[in-house]
Amino acid sequence: MRILIACTRLTPPFFLGGVEINNRLVADEASASGHEVFLFGSFTHPRWGDDRELGRVLGHLDESHDFGLTYQDGHIVAVAYHAHAGRALMVTMSNFGQNLTSVIDSFRPDLVLTSCAGAMRVIDIARKMAVPTLAWVQDSGEDGAETHNAGADRTIYASEYLRQYFRSSAPARHVVHPSFEAPDRPVAALPTVPTVLMVNPIKEKGSTLFLQLAEMLPEVRFLGLTGWRRPEWANQPHAGNVICLPRMESPASAYAEASVVIVPSVVAEGFGRVPVEAALHQRRAFCHRSGALPESSGEDRNLLDCLDPVMWEKSVRDELNHPNLAALRSAMTHANQFVRPILPELIGVMG
Repeated sequence: MRILIACTRLTPPFFLGGVEINNRLVADEASASGHEVFLFGSFTHPRWGDDRELGRVLGHLDESHDFGLTYQDGHIVAVAYHAHAGRALMVTMSNFGQNLTSVIDSFRPDLVLTSCAGAMRVIDIARKMAVPTLAWVQDSGEDGAETHNAGADRTIYASEYLRQYFRSSAPARHVVHPSFEAPDRPVAALPTVPTVLMVNPIKEKGSTLFLQLAEMLPEVRFLGLTGWRRPEWANQPHAGNVICLPRMESPASAYAEASVVIVPSVVAEGFGRVPVEAALHQRRAFCHRSGALPESSGEDRNLLDCLDPVMWEKSVRDELNHPNLAALRSAMTHANQFVRPILPELIGVMG
């Protein structure tokens, strides 16, 4: 089976957030199962509309891949390379439609999988070329709405929360949670220095609370792992016990340094990878009870009903002083169900 994974985000192994990680895991599994995979995306930043990620992409490819560049008027407009799962092509948004049409025409996929911004464009082109399409809704914002309304042959949702949020009439089997990998190294013991970790510590994800907690707990180290973009506070005066970590291909080392993880999202998460990752690395994650975080956390004792810093400070302090192993074990059991092959679910939805 030939599978084209197409969206307007970075292609594996590059990522800004959960969408790219989910695409990589699907692609790797499909390739390992004997399917032929093509990864198509864009290096134009989805938020800022510029090519700020291109330097990072080229730097990585120069070290580890054979790749080719296409120029137009002296500017790079396409980057072709071989990823772990198969061929990959990233283009500028101005050339997205034209290049996607050419890829479908030459690759002749049996299925196009898409998600997030650009889904309507992908579905429209694939439909005109008579290729079956599967749209995966992964958030409740504008990108999720576009994916939901894209008119794919089948539409699936990353959580039951999203299926209900968009009032979808799709059956429950159209809820396909993201898949996860088990840690690739032995899980580290808790650090000797009490440490709180927040992944993607930007305002939408709750960085205001993160910084408030750092001031309330000066004896605790606070680590902010860069995700979508470098956090706003990193270039401003902040508490001395706060450290901004660069984006990492694998978050394992960041979780190893953490005693506890916090997920104080202001936005309604479409699923939330962090609670699952934390549990798989045997770290307890406190989450804001919003969006799909109750679904991904799976442990009521890890959910906080509001973003009151006093409530969060007490929960974090209690966990640092007296770890709740029962709550952690419950979260770990819940998280392990997401470590599974996902491709049978995706193909099964297509009938």
